[in-house]
Amino acid sequence: MFPGVIDCDLKEKKWIELALRYLPDNIYSTEGKGLVFFSLGKMDACRLPHKYKKYELIIISDRIFPYPDQPENELTVKYFIFTVLHEVVHAIKKHRSPLFDKLSSEEIKQQEDEADELALTWFNSHVAAQKTGNLTPMTKPELNKAMEQSLELRNELGRKKIDWLFPIIKKA
Repeated sequence: MFPGVIDCDLKEKKWIELALRYLPDNIYSTEGKGLVFFSLGKMDACRLPHKYKKYELIIISDRIFPYPDQPENELTVKYFIFTVLHEVVHAIKKHRSPLFDKLSSEEIKQQEDEADELALTWFNSHVAAQKTGNLTPMTKPELNKAMEQSLELRNELGRKKIDWLFPIIKKA
């Protein structure tokens, strides 16, 4: 077992573990303790707890960034903003890490609900304070729709990756 931390999907973890086998045993067993391998995998974004760095680090999945010049009121833009706010909530509330702090499903749900609620409040307060423009508040059904669309995109990208890699693998 790797002495450091590998936090990613099982398929990605397999490849990282394979690469780590190429390390000399003394490096693997001693230096490996200080290594953290992190992949976003199936998440849109996450907060890395203080145990990783002295700064709060937020990593955002490339797939949720809006295209340039998209109107601010489009669902994909609103979802991106919400996601960033959601992760900021985790950071400022010093939410504990499901991985390092071994949170229960209920504790994870409580933190996620708190982050969702405050992010939505921040988003909608900003919209309400705008005197001009066509910004509209984000509703929970709209947020759920955006989350479903993000999941669909993630799934489609996974299928495209397999379609792209299969001919390469087949030739090998």
